[in-house]
Amino acid sequence: LLKSWLENGKLESECNFLDGETDGLQKSWHENGKLDTEYISIGGVLNGQSKCYDKNGQLIEDLYWENDETID
Repeated sequence: LLKSWLENGKLESECNFLDGETDGLQKSWHENGKLDTEYISIGGVLNGQSKCYDKNGQLIEDLYWENDETID
C-alpha cells in the first residue's frame, strides 16, 4: 500500500500494488478531505466499479469497467 499526502497534511491517495502494477482498491481525496475517486484495478487494468465525487461529496460519475473498457 502506497500512500501520499497533500501539503496540508491530509491524505491524497492510497494505491495498492502487486508485482509492480496497481492492484485492488485505489482511492484519492480532494484537498478538503472528501473522497475524490475510487476504483478497482487488477494487474494495472480497470475492472469493476469506479466512482468520482465532487469537492462537496456528491457522486458525479459511476462507471463499471471490464479490461480497461467501460460497460454500459
